[in-house]
Amino acid sequence: MKLFANLHIRQKLMRWRYAIFSMLFFSVMLAGSGSALAASCTGGSFLSFPPWYKYLNCTSVKSTDGTNQSLQTPQLNSINDVWLIAAAVIELMLRLAALAAVGLVIWGGIQYTTSQGESDKTSKARGTILNAIIGLVIAIISAATVSFIAGKFN
Repeated sequence: MKLFANLHIRQKLMRWRYAIFSMLFFSVMLAGSGSALAASCTGGSFLSFPPWYKYLNCTSVKSTDGTNQSLQTPQLNSINDVWLIAAAVIELMLRLAALAAVGLVIWGGIQYTTSQGESDKTSKARGTILNAIIGLVIAIISAATVSFIAGKFN
């Protein structure tokens, strides 16, 4: 009977893994394509993290080294632009929190795998995975909300 219970738990865990993988895959794909479109200044971002100037307007400045290149620099027009910088920093921190939650899901999976059927270790690992998934969902929804609100003020 214990074999069937473990098989049922493994099937549930596999479904959760596929769900998490698909959510992460689509969020990375959307974040990667959306960050380039939403950024005001030209230039890339590091691992699709938003730069601090994401929501600011940019001005074109001539290069001083004689190469006739035009550089895009963020411009602070008013004191209210500080809130746009704060929104970009908050969005960056929320994305880092989402990465930490993914790391905790992986850690919980390792704990679950190495628990060897001990009920207290298994329940602790399941709790870690569940809490990390809840944190991941909260971080993704919060980052999307901050991005939406700051995009409206830009």
